[in-house]
Amino acid sequence: MKLPLRAYGDPYQPVERVLGRRNFGCYCVSCDEFVALAVPPDFIVCQEVEVEAEGPVLVECNFCHQVQGLRPQDFRYLTLDEPLLRRSSRVV
Repeated sequence: MKLPLRAYGDPYQPVERVLGRRNFGCYCVSCDEFVALAVPPDFIVCQEVEVEAEGPVLVECNFCHQVQGLRPQDFRYLTLDEPLLRRSSRVV
């Protein structure tokens, strides 16, 4: 699934992360917490999300409030569990 994101402008605001479900988001460059931008309903079956953007996508971390400009490859679509709440060697 291709997901076009707005480049520049106001930062995207995070949503609440949900363990055991697919979460779309990114890891904060400052505090390494996973910042969820969307948690699709269970009935949406999608294995991959390809982000399209014409420049940096601004995201505000809901943990440290850092606003960061991210590239499409910085986003993740993953089933969130405890070890993935923070960036680690498991996630590249």
